[in-house]
Amino acid sequence: MEANNRSRGMLPRLFGVILIFLGMLNSLLSWRGGLVVNDFYLLLIATGLFLFAMGVIHRAQVAKDTAVNSPGTQDEYLGSERDAL
Repeated sequence: MEANNRSRGMLPRLFGVILIFLGMLNSLLSWRGGLVVNDFYLLLIATGLFLFAMGVIHRAQVAKDTAVNSPGTQDEYLGSERDAL
């Protein structure tokens, strides 16, 4: 179950990085070739950033829910620290 939670949000982040890379590569190649940078390339970059951000938020949300629902991880640490004092 824990391994499944670590991979949450991976697919949107992966597609986001691919779209960012393709948009940047296409825009840089057309700029280098002396052509006008098309708005489609900027749309690819923006969509990639959006997908990447959605994946990061989803992963953080799942990690937060898992930490809240897991029994006593932080409480045990704080309890043992208090006992040492």
